[in-house]
Amino acid sequence: MMSAAKKWNVLFEGQVESADDVVAALLKNRNIAEPSAFLSPPSVYSYIKNLDASLKEEFRRAREMVLAAVKEKKQIVIYGDYDADGVCASAIVYDTIRVVLNYDKCLVFIPNRFDHGYGLSVKGIDDVVKRVGAERGLLITVDTGITATAEVVYAKKLGFDVLIADHHQKPAQLPVADHIIWTDTLVGSGIAYVLCRLLGNSGSTALALAAIATVTDLQPLLGMNRGIVKEGLRALNDSPPLGVKTLLEVAGKKGEVTSYDLGWVLGPRLNATGRIVNAYAALNLLIEKDAINAAEIATKLNELNKQRQDKTLEMYALANVSGEELPKVIFTASPDYHEGIIGLMASRLVGQYARPAVVISLADEYAKGSARSIAGVNIIEFLRNFTDLFVSLGGHAMAAGFTLKKANVAILQKAVLELAEKSLDSALLVHTLDIDVGLPFHLVGQPLLDAISTLQPFGLGNKEPLFLTKNVGVAQKSLMGQQSAHLALKLVAGETYGKAVFFNAGSVFDQINVGDKVDVVYSLRKNEFNGKIFVDMIVSDIRKR
Repeated sequence: MMSAAKKWNVLFEGQVESADDVVAALLKNRNIAEPSAFLSPPSVYSYIKNLDASLKEEFRRAREMVLAAVKEKKQIVIYGDYDADGVCASAIVYDTIRVVLNYDKCLVFIPNRFDHGYGLSVKGIDDVVKRVGAERGLLITVDTGITATAEVVYAKKLGFDVLIADHHQKPAQLPVADHIIWTDTLVGSGIAYVLCRLLGNSGSTALALAAIATVTDLQPLLGMNRGIVKEGLRALNDSPPLGVKTLLEVAGKKGEVTSYDLGWVLGPRLNATGRIVNAYAALNLLIEKDAINAAEIATKLNELNKQRQDKTLEMYALANVSGEELPKVIFTASPDYHEGIIGLMASRLVGQYARPAVVISLADEYAKGSARSIAGVNIIEFLRNFTDLFVSLGGHAMAAGFTLKKANVAILQKAVLELAEKSLDSALLVHTLDIDVGLPFHLVGQPLLDAISTLQPFGLGNKEPLFLTKNVGVAQKSLMGQQSAHLALKLVAGETYGKAVFFNAGSVFDQINVGDKVDVVYSLRKNEFNGKIFVDMIVSDIRKR
């Protein structure tokens, strides 16, 4: 919305007069010490060859475990997670063992959020046993397992060898697995990719899936992760895997695939099935070799994503949160909140109101909650002040999940709001737009967009550049999209015109008039239409002068 409530923070205060000046400012803002290495990163394989010695040894031993299981004809079970990272990691390892190693005694188990809960569980292991019978073999956890101390003991008691490959925050006491690969510098699929590259999988499909997961799971796009996404995008544009290609088509994506599409087109659709039902449809799409089957599964995922969107909006309306006199932490609980959607709802509340949010789904005896936070408020440490109220609690600085008895929800709400009021600095609870640089309007165009594209892929740690141009005129205005939800503007300064789109800002229409002078914060986006390429300004905020 158009509001003075958003704080504008310009990172580079100097003048820019050319596209090269803009790129230099962007590199400075991102603290890039070696621009050439950033703009032309080494190959992913060179990163793998130069891994830290101890991590390289972890991968070497894991490789030997997998090869030994194949040689000894053991049953291999890949135990994944139900989010996009877990599903992509499972598909990478499965395809490597089945196709590259040509070994068919391999299956994937993805836990059901509602039946098994998160991570490696006793019930999940029991269900694995039902599928494999007496053949216990090698159990490989991907994107999960690092905190499953008791569960690993249980699996080993049943006769499994256990290999953990995970990136989540590790506990002081690690599980007594046969071997562990752990690093928090890669997502689960990144770890799976490195392992499978060392197992001989040099194909582009694994790299493409690792790229999707790296963006979707919000890993900073620096170093090896930047390489994975850069090379993965090349693979997705040159020779995309069948399932991914089909999902993009069903989603209506045309033209070049960018990191935006990984995080906002593919990621939500791969995540949706695990939120609403179970994640096997997403897994099956990623390993599908038949085009007709792939189209059927992709259509299902697209429909589930629409359900997820509708359910999120429905829950958001139920929350009935008002922007006036908000507490320092938003806390909302209801039996009508879908357990698989509460994390998305918490994220949406944080994005709207610039403060931590706790959303709880109430059941008969127990309640499940999800929390999201803002920079400067470590939500897991905040919630650990109330450890005695939880049955389980886990997470990190920006996100947490928990279970508690329904009877304790009101007690938790009172305690959270009281502590927040005492301890949280109100100065943190303000929307801040970190703007890269003030931009002369005549620079807006294809040459600048081409120059900026050398910094791609954009994501966490290398955000899409935001620009500020002041004192531009409004030449035209209109509403666009379903229910006239979006504002379209034609802006002018001197002899330069620009097309600007302000999404979900239809309500601003009556506040801006043709002839007004405005300051506008925006990013630049390529728009292909009828074979022609245009440069659109995607507005983040606008102020009348």
